[in-house]
Amino acid sequence: MPAYLISKQNASVLETLVFTLDNVDGEDEAIPVFTTEENAQEWLSGSEFEPDYEVAMLEDLPFIFWSMEICKEGIGHLILDPNRADQSAGKGQDTISLVGHLTWSATQLLSAHQRTES
Repeated sequence: MPAYLISKQNASVLETLVFTLDNVDGEDEAIPVFTTEENAQEWLSGSEFEPDYEVAMLEDLPFIFWSMEICKEGIGHLILDPNRADQSAGKGQDTISLVGHLTWSATQLLSAHQRTES
């Protein structure tokens, strides 16, 4: 399943938006990620970012590699399918912890290996 991001147009590398989260312990920066191109385009349309940003797609493995890189850079969360109107109104958005999900993924891989050895 691909992921859709808001990225700076004509950038040589993926340059995404980074938002600061309130009331999150230690990991206070997040990047919006969309599950459909339509959701990403709807969020971008009419925003202050529209003239300089575009929707970019990452397939499964490139998304995982990118997630690990941004985690190393200190980004702690992803905002899943944010709603711009709700953001403007100060409503909370659905987030996931990058460290938590990457750790869970590693645990699942190692657990699968242990099950095959038994």
